[in-house]
Amino acid sequence: MPPSAVETIRRALHALRRLQRERATAVLELELKELENVFALLVFGGFVGLPSPPAPLAAELLPLLERELRVAASRADLAHDPLAALAGTLDAG
Repeated sequence: MPPSAVETIRRALHALRRLQRERATAVLELELKELENVFALLVFGGFVGLPSPPAPLAAELLPLLERELRVAASRADLAHDPLAALAGTLDAG
């Protein structure tokens, strides 16, 4: 027995609601990444020529940037050996 019109509309609305939630989540994740980038730029701006925040403020914010510091350190390690960086990218280890 085919579904009724009401059931079809209900399913369509449920699918639309789920799609909107997924899109909203994706937008929020993108915004969070951008805010983290801006935050890191504020704290580490001195490396690229931007004015740095006061030292006490930067010291308070450093624990919040642990992930960014690890990424920067791993990239610095790979910068001296481009072949290792390529192998790491290709997972040829």
